[in-house]
Amino acid sequence: MRWLAIPVVVAAVATAAPGQVEPKPKSPSIPADATADQVATDVLANELRAEELYLDKDVTVRGKVARVLRSRAPVDERGQDAFAVELQLTKAKSDEIVVRFFFNRDDRDRLAKLLPGSEVVLRGHGARFLVYPDEQKRGKELIEVQFRDSRVIEVKAPATPERDR
Repeated sequence: MRWLAIPVVVAAVATAAPGQVEPKPKSPSIPADATADQVATDVLANELRAEELYLDKDVTVRGKVARVLRSRAPVDERGQDAFAVELQLTKAKSDEIVVRFFFNRDDRDRLAKLLPGSEVVLRGHGARFLVYPDEQKRGKELIEVQFRDSRVIEVKAPATPERDR
């Protein structure tokens, strides 16, 4: 009986030792990082698979800024989706698809500092893909991949010197 009590006491002490930190459970994994060209390739190759990867998920995308613009749609009083950042794509894809991150009005100052060619990491919530017919391309269409509620995670300025204003 004496021998049975010792392992039980040791086990209880080993799990409850003061100062010992129990391992934290791993947080759920977020979708893997992708480049803007990877997002475009996924959407052009298989829209159903791309929906599984990006739609209704928070996604982090790495790429270069093509341009920063005001939203073309009316902005509500809260200032949601007031501005957008388009990411550069290879020339072959840029005629068929655009990858666009939408930002709220309070992100204006940070977005105003972005230059074309700046390497960025953006995080946004994947929204439904929009498809615009383009009669000039004889049946081709333009697909807009949208990410809403976006944040700039990282910025690396382009190699060219910044203009002073």
